[in-house]
Amino acid sequence: MIGTMLRRAALSALVLSASLGSAAKADAVADFYKGKTITILSGFGAGGMYGIYSHVIADHMPKHIPGHPKMIAQFMPGAGGVKAANYFMTAAPKDGTVVGLLSQAIALTQVLRGGANVRYDASKMHWLGSFDTVTNVLSIWNAGTKVRTVADMKDQELIVGATGKGSIGYMNMVALKKLLGLKMKIIAGYAQLEALDLALERGEVQGRAATFISITTRKMDWINDKKITNLVQFSLRRDSAWPNVPLAQELTTDPEAQRIFRFLAAPSTVGRGFNLPPGTPPDRVAAMREAFEKTVKDPAFVAEAHAKQLPLDWVPAKELEAAINETVHAPKSLVDKVEKLFAGD
Repeated sequence: MIGTMLRRAALSALVLSASLGSAAKADAVADFYKGKTITILSGFGAGGMYGIYSHVIADHMPKHIPGHPKMIAQFMPGAGGVKAANYFMTAAPKDGTVVGLLSQAIALTQVLRGGANVRYDASKMHWLGSFDTVTNVLSIWNAGTKVRTVADMKDQELIVGATGKGSIGYMNMVALKKLLGLKMKIIAGYAQLEALDLALERGEVQGRAATFISITTRKMDWINDKKITNLVQFSLRRDSAWPNVPLAQELTTDPEAQRIFRFLAAPSTVGRGFNLPPGTPPDRVAAMREAFEKTVKDPAFVAEAHAKQLPLDWVPAKELEAAINETVHAPKSLVDKVEKLFAGD
């Protein structure tokens, strides 16, 4: 009897100790964040999709973070998102006051464009989750070209614009050109999506490589007025909103080319990934992951996202980390083939 009572007392003490420990950790995180400002760092311009997501997140996430800090957006465009990712890894504070909303192609760019220009490791970042998966697309300006299908580019050259060479849009265009033997001239270096869109409307380029949602949330007149034709999408599955637009891997019967297209489609899972730099204290990482999940389930956040036509198909941290690691640690034989494809570009 006495032994049972002692065991129960010991168990109660352990439970109380664990509860107090959890409370202490929560208090420590709240104490740290109270009165502070968290910066959402994006590698693209304020007028693009990353900018829209950043502002909606900043409006709703603080109430779910212990201590209720403010959130602001900072934009650091350059090299298809590599500039911001390098800063995030090497110079940004590692205390939980800078959160990354970096390129969907962050892991792919690391694998394919590594070296002196890439100074980050996506697999070492602390991923909080992703707000949405993303489908990329090649769209052409109908008034600027007679091209209406991918097959047309076997005979007619298409001038296509993209952001930096580290962007997934640029990589998709190079793969499409080389694997399918198409006549394409690819112009990279547009610092922001707005500049690329303007170039398309002005006739400086005949097509652009970006995401579906960058059209549906910002340029619906392009679709409603039949100004563009979407030729091909880059993803692991067709977007339900565009079932008649073929996937790149469906345009070839070559197994190796199909494998490369699927590998390049990996960023679609990363989508609008949210992360913290390596070195961030574990208790703050855990608190921010919890705050992220509460935010994506917050009715007010969901309502504003829908009002701005932002799709939400959130990906949990573990699933996102698995996708990042699969790309970063892809078989060398596959990486070598893809690197050879991009050699000289």
